[in-house]
Amino acid sequence: MYTNYPPDKLKSLRIRSLLTQSDVQSLTGLSFVSLIKAEKGRSRLQKRNLDKLLTLYATRIARLEKMERIWDGPLSGQIQPIGMVERNGAARGPYKTK
Repeated sequence: MYTNYPPDKLKSLRIRSLLTQSDVQSLTGLSFVSLIKAEKGRSRLQKRNLDKLLTLYATRIARLEKMERIWDGPLSGQIQPIGMVERNGAARGPYKTK
């Protein structure tokens, strides 16, 4: 069974998930030519291949959005300032002075 998924949507999802066409090929096993043709609207994908692509894109986009929230989130209360390390003295530690 073939699907009529919009080709411009496929390409925008791939770009939004920060994947190249060769990345998608190696991760899904989909042939390079069929991916290019599907993104340009020259052919339709089988339902199982479309499911592979959409699952990959959704997973990647969710991970990227989660990372974005982590990086852009508030830092107060999550990271404690690091104080100066106190020295143990000359007679302690692996480097003893004579």
